[in-house]
Amino acid sequence: MGLCLTGCFTEEEPILPLPPFETEINTYKPVNGQIYYSLKDQKIVKQNSTEGWDIAFSCAANDYQILLNTARGMGCFNTNSKDFYQDYQEGDYPWIFDRWNGQEDNSCIGEWGDFSFENPQSFGNVYLVHLGLDLSGNPTGIVKMRVEGYKDNKYDILIGDLDGKFERHYYVEKNDSFNYVYLSFESSSVLNLEPPKDDWDFLITSYVKHKTQNVSSLFFSVTNEFSLVDGIFINPYNREVGRQFDYDFDALNFFNAQTYAYTDSLDFIGTKWYDWNSGNKNFITTDTNTFVIRDSDKNYYAIQFTKFRKERTTKNDIGFISKSL
Repeated sequence: MGLCLTGCFTEEEPILPLPPFETEINTYKPVNGQIYYSLKDQKIVKQNSTEGWDIAFSCAANDYQILLNTARGMGCFNTNSKDFYQDYQEGDYPWIFDRWNGQEDNSCIGEWGDFSFENPQSFGNVYLVHLGLDLSGNPTGIVKMRVEGYKDNKYDILIGDLDGKFERHYYVEKNDSFNYVYLSFESSSVLNLEPPKDDWDFLITSYVKHKTQNVSSLFFSVTNEFSLVDGIFINPYNREVGRQFDYDFDALNFFNAQTYAYTDSLDFIGTKWYDWNSGNKNFITTDTNTFVIRDSDKNYYAIQFTKFRKERTTKNDIGFISKSL
């Protein structure tokens, strides 16, 4: 039988972009107050209660950030004392909170030691840690914390209550598969709460932010200056985000997405996509509510927020449409 040189292969059909995908997510803080979402897979890949953890530890190489659970309004105060057993009192300290304006230096705890060593050497300062608010908005207390050091890929921290009745060492090992590993004081356990670091694009969560005018009473006040708000963080691993002003959502494509300015600021989306309508006493999406997230492989995903409803302080309904570009 002779070789067929022509006509044996059909002409390939062009691959058309998938239509926009519409999503509505309902969150309830005690159950799924933090939700990790994949735009590629168009689904929730993991979720957890906002009450499920206290401290997060960076797993990135040469990064030793320690973060607090700002979904509960946690903050800290550096006493600049190295005496763990000093008589620390309850009080209204000048609390500071984690920042979310980049990939680095987000921690209010900050540089707890000299990171120039292979195993960072702790300064030994005692931090007072405000444990945040309960689900009714009431403060839940203060503990003291000292970072003892870092060795064999493990953080070593000491936690105690102010009365001296409770004290415990925790050893928390980095895991390169994740951005952070988490510690819960209540369960005294180290937790892998988030999905593997390349399996998600953004996180729906509460966090602490400076108060603005006309803030809804459905947001708890953490201090006179800060409120506990609801918003969106991008994945700190190989993700950047840009805001889209120029095109209708349907007209967004791969080519115009390449022209945007992108940032690695984790809270760039944050709360920009909704406003509080004080007249109607409800939340409305803003006119500029469309963003594009790209990963390190230059995959682009557009997302437009269409709904934010907050029935109670602990419950949210969030709607959006998304598509791959």
